Order: sequence, then structure tokens, then C-alpha cells
Amino acid sequence: MAEKQKLKCSACREEFEFDPNSDEQVIRSLNENFRPALKSNVEVKTYNNLYMTINIDDKIRIELIEEKHSQSIFDMVNENRNHLRQWLPFVDRMQTVEFTKKLLNGNMQRNRDGIEYAFVIFNNDKMVGRIGVYKIDNQNSIGEIGYWIIENSQGNGIVSKCCKGLIDFCFNALKLNRIEIKCGTENFKSNAIPEKLNFTKEGVIRQGELLYDKFIDLNLYSFLKVNRTYRKKQFSLK
Repeated sequence: MAEKQKLKCSACREEFEFDPNSDEQVIRSLNENFRPALKSNVEVKTYNNLYMTINIDDKIRIELIEEKHSQSIFDMVNENRNHLRQWLPFVDRMQTVEFTKKLLNGNMQRNRDGIEYAFVIFNNDKMVGRIGVYKIDNQNSIGEIGYWIIENSQGNGIVSKCCKGLIDFCFNALKLNRIEIKCGTENFKSNAIPEKLNFTKEGVIRQGELLYDKFIDLNLYSFLKVNRTYRKKQFSLK
């Protein structure tokens, strides 16, 4: 019998043993160890770097970013430049797939370091946007959710549903206590997401982001783990 090896979960940072010669054993170990912690429908696609897929419903899923997503992400940005440029400062710099790969490599490294978890959004197997929990402060158990979606996929509740799944991930797996969302004060569609999800608007961060050639104000929203105790079903993936 092969000697068992230890593997660390990139989400909860816990270690468990597995048999490296048996894929079936690896997947079973992952499911047994991660599903109870997440209390949600999380499937691990590979055991190499623990890339995850969170099934939001029967049509929507989010996948932890990999380099293979580079072309599709570039295509989304390239086909939606006017739409995305209004609120995303990186759009003008993303002119090639190679540049996109470099950005994603940074995301992937921060995923491995446990300081962010960046996902892509799929609806009916088509990539339609990005979402993630960023700027994770493990000392104070705080994370910041960010998201964007292509123009023709707006208005279908996709981002709201993905945020609910990510909130489960943040509280159950990452053990965060506070989740923040920051939106440009005039980005009304983005502001509608935390407001719909009953986040608390704490105030305005004056000139909190440089958007191309000007500073813009940001609305700061927060949701605490203690708030979830009486809203738990609202954020269930089941």
C-alpha cells in the first residue's frame, strides 16, 4: 500500500491525508473533508492546486481562476469595453491575451497564498463575468467581494446569486467575520447588489479609487457573520 501524503486545502487551510496513486481516493477525501466545512455544493476539479467549482444552481457556477480561462476573459473584456470601462480601471490595459495571462497568474498566486479567491462566472456553460473575495485580512477575518458581468447578462440575478454562494464560502470555509463591498457612488447597478442582499451601508469613502484620470467616491457596505444567524437560509446554496 502506498504511503499516504498530506494535502492542504487552499480554502480552509486544513491538512488531510490521501493516497497519491488513487484519484478516486483523492476526490473522496476532498469531498469528505471540504463539504462539511463549506456546508454547500463545492466540487474540487483537481487535487493539484485544489481548483474549485461552486454550483450556484442548475445553470450558474463559479470556477476558481486558472490560466486556461485567459482567452475567454480577454474576449469578454474585448467585446464589452465600453460597458466595463465605466467602472473598471484595468480595461484599457488589457489589450492582449498575454497581458490577461499575467493578471491571472497574479490571481492564482494570491489564491494559493490565501489572500484572495478569484472566480469566473458561468451561466449555461458560457463565461459571463468574474467574482471573488479579495484583500483578505486573516488577522481580523475580513474580506472584500468584487464582481463584474458582461452587458447582455445583466438583469438576470446572476451576480446576486453568485454573491450568496460566495458569502457561504467566506463564512463557512474561510471563517471570515466581516464581508465588505465597495461600489462607485454613481454605479447604481453595482450598488443594487449589496442593497438587495441586506448589507449595511456604512458611509462614503471620499475619493477612494482612481478611475483613469479622476478619483471617485465609493459607497462602503458590510455584512457581519452575526447578521447571518437570522438570515442563514437566504444564503444557502442548497
